Amino acid sequence: MNKLESGFERFLWSTRYVVILAVLSALVGMFLLFALATMDIAKLAWDFIQLTVFGVEYPNFHVVAVAKIITAVDEFLLATVLLIFAMGMYELFISDIDIAKDNKTSGNILMISSLDELKDRLGKVILMILVVVLLQERTECHLRQPVEYPLHGWRHLTGFPGPVLQPQEALTGFQPRGSNMGCGTLQLAG
Repeated sequence: MNKLESGFERFLWSTRYVVILAVLSALVGMFLLFALATMDIAKLAWDFIQLTVFGVEYPNFHVVAVAKIITAVDEFLLATVLLIFAMGMYELFISDIDIAKDNKTSGNILMISSLDELKDRLGKVILMILVVVLLQERTECHLRQPVEYPLHGWRHLTGFPGPVLQPQEALTGFQPRGSNMGCGTLQLAG
């Protein structure tokens, strides 16, 4: 029985290597996101050169540029999440990354010792992504009053209407068809 148990435990311990699929997939996704964001910024730089040097007209270039830069920041942050995830999963299930321990520039950023620590680090970056998404939504919307900002953020995050709404929206949770309240802007009751 000891031989069978030992063989099964060896097999069970070896199954942790399937995590390499998640690590490799996360790294591929990370490289793709870094490449896409870099290409978007390079295209934006080319558009800027065409606008300033060659006189090509781009209507609303400033608004488009801000939106593209915010999108690129979002993609870079998501790529960072994938990198932290890949390194964390590798360290937790496969092996320590010895070169990172000896490298002074890495500090403790990528050294993960538990799943809770990995979740904590990923959570912080994901929170930054949510901030960037809200900032991106703000650039795409034209809110009329400062009081609409927190209500717009509430609606964007939860999908539910804010506390100060028109009666029909408060009851149904939806905007009436044809209403001029696009982008989550709210009309205050009263």
